[in-house]
Amino acid sequence: MQLVVELRNRVRLVLHADDFGLNPSVSDGILTSFTHGLLTSTSILANAPDFDRALGCWRELLAAQRSGGLPSQKARLALGDPNLPFDFGVHLNLTQGQPLTGRCYPSRLLDGQGRFSGIARTFAALYRGGSGYRRAIRDELAAQIEHAQPAGAGLVHLNGHQYVELIPLVGDLILELANEFQIRTMRLAREPGLWRSLRASRSGPLAHLLAAAKRGLGRRLEEKLATAGVAAPSAFFGTAHAGRIDLAVCHGFLRTMSEMRPRSPSTEGRTLSVVEIAFHPGAPSKNGTLSVTPSGWADPLATKRPRECDLLTSDALAELLLRFPVRMGRLREPFISGCTSTNEASHDMY
Repeated sequence: MQLVVELRNRVRLVLHADDFGLNPSVSDGILTSFTHGLLTSTSILANAPDFDRALGCWRELLAAQRSGGLPSQKARLALGDPNLPFDFGVHLNLTQGQPLTGRCYPSRLLDGQGRFSGIARTFAALYRGGSGYRRAIRDELAAQIEHAQPAGAGLVHLNGHQYVELIPLVGDLILELANEFQIRTMRLAREPGLWRSLRASRSGPLAHLLAAAKRGLGRRLEEKLATAGVAAPSAFFGTAHAGRIDLAVCHGFLRTMSEMRPRSPSTEGRTLSVVEIAFHPGAPSKNGTLSVTPSGWADPLATKRPRECDLLTSDALAELLLRFPVRMGRLREPFISGCTSTNEASHDMY
């Protein structure tokens, strides 16, 4: 009983990877970060070039997890990893590749080759006055969710590729679809301790500006979550660190998390707070080069992803986590009421 209480008092830590299915290098790096590392969650790009293969590999990963055959099993047990399937979600995408709804998608939101027109043009078109596209965007997002449903363990969460969920119209539609598909968790990109971690990752002025914009847009989405009955982790780290998360940056995330915890000890019946860290791992292909992505699927993080894969599979990361009051967790575990807007999450450590 004492061990159960101790684990219950620890923060539930979700280590997540976006972009599953983007290309073989990204998919393989994510799979490696599960089998040999500490990832607990991923989200798939339903219209991406490597989608079908990635989905098949996901089923194989879950089978290996059920059999207890993962090389990372020992490290996971030391960190209190629960006996639950890994979390699987949809990385909803309106900025890369072609829409699943084809010609039904508005041509004004596509480039001359019928592909999504990128985050800048999409944001500009939808941030103000995008209501005329509402039905078409809803249909596309729904098609992506439906396409990803045969995952083997059910869809647990939703988030947006390049943070499209922060566009007000898109965020509202995702909340509607979360309820329609009975998906009870989504990302809330409001990051505490942001300046500290940006300094640690040596990010430039543009990253600071984008992070501040995401933080502001996240406040609006947070208000919507509370009324929609959709949960989100009480803290999220990684909004401006794609490809730049190393051991020092992780240490900063965990320090901030520890400072956010209530000073009074938790009671036996209290459900844990939930913290998510978003990574972007990848792996070189077998000949030592990175996968070539099809037109429209450029990956600006290609050369950086293997370093994050190395971090996730390192003994150093497991040793660092053991120094903090965390346990490996899942988004599929029950959330406490109001966890999307706790004092912890709103504490101004920016």
